[in-house]
Amino acid sequence: WVVDGFLNLDFAVTFAVLPGHQFSAETATRAYRSGYEVLVHMPMQALRPAPGELEYRLTTAMSSTQITRRVRQAISEIPEAIGMNNHQGSAATGDVRVMDTVAAELREQGMFFFDSVTSAESVAVPVMLAAGVPVIRRDLFLDSVDDVAYVLAQLDRLVEIADGKGYAVGIGHVRPNTLLALQQAIPRLKANSHQFTYLSALAKNHP
Repeated sequence: WVVDGFLNLDFAVTFAVLPGHQFSAETATRAYRSGYEVLVHMPMQALRPAPGELEYRLTTAMSSTQITRRVRQAISEIPEAIGMNNHQGSAATGDVRVMDTVAAELREQGMFFFDSVTSAESVAVPVMLAAGVPVIRRDLFLDSVDDVAYVLAQLDRLVEIADGKGYAVGIGHVRPNTLLALQQAIPRLKANSHQFTYLSALAKNHP
């Protein structure tokens, strides 16, 4: 019901789908058919040990050929995707060679990159720009605390950022409290003339 709720939100939301899970392909297809943008939520090495998606994760120890192979495999499993962002990745996004390899494949595929900014040391934006890949970075995590009131407060902060620089990008997760907060906030934000847009438009116009 939570996925259904997100698919029925009346605003432009971009879905990032992890490859390799039981419902990954189905969820991506449903989002695409519902008119939403889809990204590959690419597992990448964190600075600390982290569980999950080991057969997809990009690591700094891999050769560029291995990295390219895994990126292509993930994209092939989520063919609706028009871009990619990092899942975890505090180590990988700080490595110029890893990100340059990812950038080369994204350029080849005509895709953009969304930096989740899981580390202040991320080099994703400058590397993507140098490679000619459209790129955008997140401004705020909406639900670091799994609580409706917290998410609502973060959405207000996101509005303040957008008012200051013209746009803002928030990341949330498919959780009941995040859904409930968005369902409450979206009508109010729209009534206050705030506009929602897909990430691809921002990536092309706001590096």
